[in-house]
Amino acid sequence: MISKKKTLLITLGCSWTFGEGAGCEPGMSLKEYDKIRYSSDYAWDFGWRRYVVEHFDVDHVNLGESGSSNQKQFHYAKNYFLSSKFAKDYKNHEHIIVLWGLTTLRRNFMYFKDSKMYENIFLKEENVFQTRWNTNKDKMTKAIYRYCYDDDVALREVQSDILHWNQYFRLYPKIKNFWYDIFGSKKYTTKIRNFIDGDKDKRDLLYQICKNHLSGEVEKWKIEGRENYDPNFLDKYSTCFGYAEEHDLVNPYSFHPYKTGYKFIGDYFIKFLTPHIEDGL
Repeated sequence: MISKKKTLLITLGCSWTFGEGAGCEPGMSLKEYDKIRYSSDYAWDFGWRRYVVEHFDVDHVNLGESGSSNQKQFHYAKNYFLSSKFAKDYKNHEHIIVLWGLTTLRRNFMYFKDSKMYENIFLKEENVFQTRWNTNKDKMTKAIYRYCYDDDVALREVQSDILHWNQYFRLYPKIKNFWYDIFGSKKYTTKIRNFIDGDKDKRDLLYQICKNHLSGEVEKWKIEGRENYDPNFLDKYSTCFGYAEEHDLVNPYSFHPYKTGYKFIGDYFIKFLTPHIEDGL
């Protein structure tokens, strides 16, 4: 069936794009939270994507996924943008918006011979196990972190992928794509013209939530520099989790936004996209 809507919104990213834990409110027990944490219904009903989709009355494709790495999202993007489904989506819409969220650098996904499938990995300090047991996955993850991983090198690789995709999307005049940092404003060495708030030193979604919590002028030290909940999951650019946790801006179980936080993100994107929608992209 051909949609009558003129615009298609495509979203990519990690759990903050998917909407993990979006139904959580302060005071909810862990048992209650576990029931809704990965619910697609709650992710849609209370996540930020619904606010944007309904506000602009657009069609929507989401590739974002909980626990996803930047590399996994690049992989998903290749599968989708080279598919017959995308060819149909492109033909059936006048305008396409791509909102692409970039997550922590310390994630990846690789093929494992033991499971015969691609799996997510989280690069941690070598004394932290991926699971309760010292599995092959644990050993490999720790070895990569110890011998092969560096935040700055990982950032350069992601930056190269961004520039590649920007070049690729130039082949499709209907597409307008935008990048944003999810948590942690990375220090890119090349100016990326279509990065949301790219001219600002701090611009990631978590920082925006923290900044919104403070009234008046925000001093950098008020938000940054707190000890975060698990430095082993985060790269050196993710500096606001301590403040967010301290001020109850993220839930205490998986450190994702509450309902109000996701609503704030939705309003943030609506404000950004409004001039692009009104100008017909």
